[in-house]
Amino acid sequence: FKCRYVCSADDRNVAWRKGLAQKYSYFPREVNDTDVNWLTGLNEPPQDVLDLLEFFLSRVKDMDEAFNIIDGGEPGCTSNSELTLREFERGLSSMDCQ
Repeated sequence: FKCRYVCSADDRNVAWRKGLAQKYSYFPREVNDTDVNWLTGLNEPPQDVLDLLEFFLSRVKDMDEAFNIIDGGEPGCTSNSELTLREFERGLSSMDCQ
């Protein structure tokens, strides 16, 4: 299945998009229009980025939580707001990301 949704900023329907997210990605969170950064379309990032985003959305409440888990991904570690490749790899592994 493949589709494309094109919409101007003036015609955005946050409630409809939220309903789609809840129905198809099991994303039962309260999201307001002001919580969303409207920067890119989903056909612009590479597929592996979209797959990682879907993985995060199914496990954490927001991307800040995902970052903090990855940055402090080892037991006893805390986030230092900087992320190295090794921290990224270990953090994803700690979240059981294959």
